[in-house]
Amino acid sequence: MAVKSVPMRADLLFPPVFDSDAFRYFQDAARHPFRRDATGFELVNAWWLAESALLAYSSREFVSRKFGEVGLTLPREAPYETSVAHCYIAFDDSLVIVVFRGTEVPRPDLSPSLGEAWLQLKDVIAQLRADARIALEETSPGSTRYVHRGFREALDGVWPEVVAQLRALRAQRPQRSFWFAGHSMGAAMATLAVDRFGGARALYTFGSPRVGNESFAKSFPTPAFRFVDNNDIVPLVPTHGLYADARAGIGRYQHVGELKYLDADGRLLSSPRLGRRLWDWLRGHQHSVVEGLQGLLDGHPLALAPDGLLDHAPLLYAIRVWNAYEDSRSR
Repeated sequence: MAVKSVPMRADLLFPPVFDSDAFRYFQDAARHPFRRDATGFELVNAWWLAESALLAYSSREFVSRKFGEVGLTLPREAPYETSVAHCYIAFDDSLVIVVFRGTEVPRPDLSPSLGEAWLQLKDVIAQLRADARIALEETSPGSTRYVHRGFREALDGVWPEVVAQLRALRAQRPQRSFWFAGHSMGAAMATLAVDRFGGARALYTFGSPRVGNESFAKSFPTPAFRFVDNNDIVPLVPTHGLYADARAGIGRYQHVGELKYLDADGRLLSSPRLGRRLWDWLRGHQHSVVEGLQGLLDGHPLALAPDGLLDHAPLLYAIRVWNAYEDSRSR
């Protein structure tokens, strides 16, 4: 399967994505199997998990069907959800994927009634309030590890049911490997879930905000790989160096895990230096202006959308991670 092109349709760039003609989940997965015994970074696993993070924005029926096509099953209780948290677990005899959904923006074309649109909007408001609760709180009494209050409270709402299911799956088949992923706020909750669960094989996040302080990041117990798509604005918040809670007085927000950076041309770079990223930041905005002008001429509705928001789209992460994987195979 060749590299994929990036669509310029609003209904594809903002999830959920249902159009199988425009995007096929886990395409040719049998030829690109998940490496469930991996102990380090695997780009093919990043592709599976990026698509899982995109899929998490969809309905249960659609999620169940797409995971089922690659041999994975959902628990009967899934999804585990509140107004601010939404989690799917998919598993087989040796693999468990745990994926959290990010903030969902209501799409008028998918809202059959004004009442449903209002309920969706209320959920978004609750999610944005969670995003805004940036005070740092202890992970446990007396700890020097502090995390984002809003993300912690969001995870609290689903964690008892999620961890009970994970422990049951582990007890049934101790050889199962557990992999966690998420996009945006879902990435933040996946990070906290890995820290609580213990024993996960790895964490892959896409467009994640910062989640905790320096002590939390440095003591994170699991291999973590943090994808950032060029000028995605969400990984810049909460601001590095922000003392979110004056009473803590012991740390600043810091990202967890190894940076996997997708540059303006879609190339994957591991932990590039700041100068390289600043140069690429300029190139990304330059590309955005050129593509925006061309889009206006072609009548695309997203032509003037800010580069930092477009680069955050979960579909773009899925496509660009796949393209990076294809590029690595051709070398």
